Amino acid sequence: MNYYYAIYCRGFDFYNTNGKKDKLNLRISSIVLISTLQGLNFLAVAGVIGLIHKHTYGNKWIGLTGAFFLIVMNCWLIGSDKSDTLREEYCAYSREEKRKINLIFYGYIILSILLFVGVVAIVAYYKHRFGNYDDPHL
Repeated sequence: MNYYYAIYCRGFDFYNTNGKKDKLNLRISSIVLISTLQGLNFLAVAGVIGLIHKHTYGNKWIGLTGAFFLIVMNCWLIGSDKSDTLREEYCAYSREEKRKINLIFYGYIILSILLFVGVVAIVAYYKHRFGNYDDPHL
């Protein structure tokens, strides 16, 4: 099991707080969590590239299409049968392996959010200090 699937399984447990939730709801919730983190990382990279080239790439429709694509791709990669197989494999892990996956899970969440917020703050500072580089009148 690679880290992508391990994060999926940890996200599955993250949302299953009382043990009574439907497997489909837990699967989709975990997939949305993974897709959101992937989207934040993509936006951070696009923000850095836009800052380097002094041009904001994309618009709201490209962002919406990208988010939809990420969710569909992750749903395709982790089907219902694969989810059950991954969950069985994850449950067989020792306590130490689960602790390592837990550390990776929370580390990935924290680093993704910090990276995104950091890039947004740098772009906002740059645009405030030097003007909006997307404005055609400048």
